[in-house]
Amino acid sequence: MNKNNNNCVPSVGQTPVQGKPFYFEVAAQIMLEKDQKIAQLQEELVELKEFMSEQRDQKIARDTAIRSLTGVVDDIVAIFPSLNNTDTHNLEHRSAMATVKGHETANAIIIFIDNFKRSPTVLRLLHREWLQIRIEDATYGSNGMNFKEILCMFRTKCSIIGFEPTVLNGTSDNPFSKLKNLMEDIVNGTITFGLHQALPNAIRYTHNLANDGIKYLSNEKHSKIWEYKKAFSSRLVNAGLTNIEFLIQTNK
Repeated sequence: MNKNNNNCVPSVGQTPVQGKPFYFEVAAQIMLEKDQKIAQLQEELVELKEFMSEQRDQKIARDTAIRSLTGVVDDIVAIFPSLNNTDTHNLEHRSAMATVKGHETANAIIIFIDNFKRSPTVLRLLHREWLQIRIEDATYGSNGMNFKEILCMFRTKCSIIGFEPTVLNGTSDNPFSKLKNLMEDIVNGTITFGLHQALPNAIRYTHNLANDGIKYLSNEKHSKIWEYKKAFSSRLVNAGLTNIEFLIQTNK
């Protein structure tokens, strides 16, 4: 009789550990994937920071351009009393209307330009057209028949601001004619709000397209307002040019 039951238990050796090399391979793969993910996230973070910086700079440039354009409107409204100091009827109402409409037009100009901020080709074309804008001096003459009628003569068929026509396949057109109209509306439209229009018109334009729709009692009156228009138009052109050149730089 075996008194030691332990002798009946078969001897079992230590179970060999298998899979350790596999475990370390999986761990190494996981760490590599994590490192790659971290690197990707860091790269995306850098791109996001660059994008946010670009967006911030564009917003600053956009806001600056809008302030410049609305500043022109506000300064035109400020001279309303001097444009027609004999008529103050509803001047406050006209000033408010001119301010609202002028600010809306200023924003429309920036929106128009913003439409092409991702199109270098259009921006370069717009920049080239912009540099060709000419703001003319008013010159006067007579038609030789009616000496009381003064002719206002210009070299180009435009008012203050004009883009030269683009000729494609024999057809004259300009893709920025809408922009020209918006810019002229800021100057001519806002000034018109400040004038009492019940006046005889002593000025006739040799180019009907240059007619600003304002009635002038004399060439002296026309000359005074024309100088205002030249100054305000120059500010518009400079503000727009600065904005366009910034957008071209950010597209390089």
